[in-house]
Amino acid sequence: MNNRVEQDVTTHFVDIKGVSKKFVSKQGNVQPLQSVDMYINRGEIVGLSGNSGQGKSTLVNIMCGVVAPDSGNVYIDGQPLWNKTKYNRQVGRIVQPVFQQPFGTFDPLRTVQFAIDEAAQAGGVVNKAMRAALVADIASQLGITQLLLRKAGSLSGGQAQRCAIARALAVRPQLIIADESTAMLDVVCQAEVITLLRRLSHEQGISLLIISHNNELLRAVAQRSYVLSDGKLTLL
Repeated sequence: MNNRVEQDVTTHFVDIKGVSKKFVSKQGNVQPLQSVDMYINRGEIVGLSGNSGQGKSTLVNIMCGVVAPDSGNVYIDGQPLWNKTKYNRQVGRIVQPVFQQPFGTFDPLRTVQFAIDEAAQAGGVVNKAMRAALVADIASQLGITQLLLRKAGSLSGGQAQRCAIARALAVRPQLIIADESTAMLDVVCQAEVITLLRRLSHEQGISLLIISHNNELLRAVAQRSYVLSDGKLTLL
C-alpha cells in the first residue's frame, strides 16, 4: 500500500477509500463491504442506514480499530488508520463511538465521574486537576453535573446515553460515531440525544457519523446520508 500516493488524493477530513471486508462462515464467504467509498467533512453530520447484517457494524469496527480491512483504507485528516493489519492508534484516538447500549460503556459499580475521568486520562490528560476541570466542564455542557456521583448502574437509559457521550468527549475526539445510539430510547430521549449531538457538532466542529435504521431521522439531521446494502453504498 503506497500511503504517500493515497494520502495525496484525500480531500476530506474523513476519507473511506475502497474498503472491502470478507468473512468466512459455515455458509461460505460473506462480504459485507465491497470497495466502499465515503467521506465526511470536518464538522459535518453524515448518516448511514441499512438493514441488519448489511455491513454497518463492520464499517464501524474498521473505523474503530476492531477489525482490519482486506483492502482499501480509512484516512483521518490524510493519515491512514491502517497499515495492512496494524491500526494507527495515534490517528484513531480522535475517533470515538457511542453505542446503542450505553451501559456497556460503564462499570455499573463505579460513579459516572470516575468513568469520565478515566476516559480523559486515556485521552492524554495526565494532570489530575486538569482532568477534574475537564470532567466538570463536559458535565456542565451536557447537563449531567447532578449525575456525576451516581453509580452508572442506577441511571435511566437517557441519562446513561448522555453520560456515554460525555465519556466519549473526554477523549477530545474530532469524530463521533453514534451507532444506533437512540434506538433503545423513548421518543423524548431520542430527540434530546440527537439535539445534543447536533449542538456539539455545531459548537465544537466535531464530525458526526450517525448510524440508524430511521431514514426520516437521518434526513432531518444529516447533511448527507448513505444506505449500505449488499456491501455497497448508495445515497439515501
